[in-house]
Amino acid sequence: MKAAACRFCGQPLTRLLQARGDTCRDLDCLRAQADEQAAAARDADLAQRQRAAARAWPQAGVLAAPVVWLHAHGTRLAPLSAARRREHAEHLRRVAAEPGDDGAAAAVSTAPPAPAAIAACTFCGGRCCREGAARHAFIDRRLLGRFAPEDYLAKLPDRHVAESCVYHGAAGCTLPREMRSDTCNGYVCAAHVAVQAAADEGAPGVVGAMADRDRVRRAAWLAEGGPRPMPKRTPRA
Repeated sequence: MKAAACRFCGQPLTRLLQARGDTCRDLDCLRAQADEQAAAARDADLAQRQRAAARAWPQAGVLAAPVVWLHAHGTRLAPLSAARRREHAEHLRRVAAEPGDDGAAAAVSTAPPAPAAIAACTFCGGRCCREGAARHAFIDRRLLGRFAPEDYLAKLPDRHVAESCVYHGAAGCTLPREMRSDTCNGYVCAAHVAVQAAADEGAPGVVGAMADRDRVRRAAWLAEGGPRPMPKRTPRA
C-alpha cells in the first residue's frame, strides 16, 4: 500500500502527520497551505457579498459574473507640499532646457474601453499612478516642447493622493490627455485587460474586488454607470 504523501511536495507522511492532515512540516508547504486557506476565506467572503448584492439589487448576473481581483492600495488625500511643488518645477525646467526631440506622441489605441473597464479604473483609484511619483509623471522633453513648465505647474492640485503622482487628484489625473506622457496614455494593467476581455465576450458586468490576504477589503459591480459598491452582509429577510 502506497504511503500517504504531502500534497504539496510529495514527501511521505508519518502516521502522526497523516492524523493531522495531508501536509508535511516543511516551511514552504506550510506556507502554501496557509495561502490556500487564506484564498478560500477570501473567496468565501466575496461569495457572501455577491449573494447579498443579488438579493439587494435587481441584478441577477452578479452571481455568475466574472471576478477580477485588483491590488489593494491606499487613496488617502494629502496636501501637495511646497517642497514637492518646488522639486517638480525644477525638474520640468531642467528637462525643458535640454536639447531633444519635439516629435509626435507614440501611437495609442483609439478604441474606447468598455464601460466596465472604465468602472474598474474608477474603482481602483489609480494604483498605476503611483509609478509616476518618483518619475515626475513621466513628462519628457517631447511634451515640454509642446507645453511650457508653467502649463504643467498650473495643473497641480492642492491635494493629491499621498505617495502617488503629483497630478493624482481626488477625481483622477488633473492633466488633460494631450498633456499626459505616452506611458500614462498607453498603459493598461492586467485587471483592466481582464475586465475588457470579459466585456468583449458579452458579460453585462464584472465583479471587481480588493483583498487583504484572507478578507475582502472592497468589492463592486463594474458595469455601465460606474462601480457600484457591493454590500458586506446578506440583508435579513
